[in-house]
Amino acid sequence: MADERDRCPHVSRCGLVAQLRNESTLRFCQETYCHGDFGSCARYRHIEEQGSAPPEGLLPNGRRRSMTLTLPALSK
Repeated sequence: MADERDRCPHVSRCGLVAQLRNESTLRFCQETYCHGDFGSCARYRHIEEQGSAPPEGLLPNGRRRSMTLTLPALSK
């Protein structure tokens, strides 16, 4: 179990949980970054450097998640 010192101090304002719907992906990110090596997280670094919430779609590894909205086909 991770020690409190290993927990990212910005977890509450990060917004990652709201963006990731896949439970296993979220759990991986939390274990790897939020409760582990948060210094290597792009979202953590953004908050530290910019003083603001990370942009929507920024993943902990620095990549951008596509924010394209897919709508279901309409029935005729």
